[in-house]
Amino acid sequence: MFLNLNLKKWIIGAVIFLLPLMTLVAFSADVNDPLEPMNRIIFKFNEKLDKYALKPAAEFYNAAIPRPLNIAVDHAYVNFATFPFVINDLLQANFYQSASDGWRLIVNSTIGVGGAFDVGSDIGLEKHVNSFGMTLNKWGYHRSSYFVIPIFGPSNIRNAMGLGVDVFVFSPVRFMSKSTVWNFVIPLGVIDERAKMLRFQEVLNELSLDPYIFYRDAYLQHQDYLVQQNKDAREEEKIDAKKNNEEMDSDYYYLDE
Repeated sequence: MFLNLNLKKWIIGAVIFLLPLMTLVAFSADVNDPLEPMNRIIFKFNEKLDKYALKPAAEFYNAAIPRPLNIAVDHAYVNFATFPFVINDLLQANFYQSASDGWRLIVNSTIGVGGAFDVGSDIGLEKHVNSFGMTLNKWGYHRSSYFVIPIFGPSNIRNAMGLGVDVFVFSPVRFMSKSTVWNFVIPLGVIDERAKMLRFQEVLNELSLDPYIFYRDAYLQHQDYLVQQNKDAREEEKIDAKKNNEEMDSDYYYLDE
């Protein structure tokens, strides 16, 4: 009886331990990563860069800057990124989300003092994420090879191209001097993003058997989630438009009677 009980516990424990690994392997089998040898080299470079430069800079940033100011800077960068969100909403014919993101941008840029305060969320303007990479996906460029960008990390070919369009075409960066962009805006944005990840670092290191695969699969699953989220938003917009048309038709019917 005692042996049977221990055997059951061992089997249950083994299943609990192996199930996430089996899921990871199943997902990895369908991953489009023909550039893996090159990607791993870039990944190693990024790890070294992170260890000796980005992580120390992020730790200093968190220690030197008061928490309220740290949060305000992060909010300002999120607000800055909303410009390409709005444009990509329009390019994907997601008009309701575009209006919501547009109002959020206006409110946070004015009442929120350049985005330092997230007033939009406080009044119910939900934060959305969009990109030119997702616009290309909507236009038919669905399957793209995984690609690790030097310094910036996990991406794919489609989103890497889209990142350039979002930053240098759709955002206010195009109206700034090159020295301001490359010496201040982009470096501070990278450090701000790295600083937000510091609290998760120990957990990530302990969970990951192969850091490359962990970051790759986590990125790809998150991208699938964002694409599906935008698709659902478009479907909801169509349903709402259909309901409004039906209500208008019903009103006209009663007026005619």
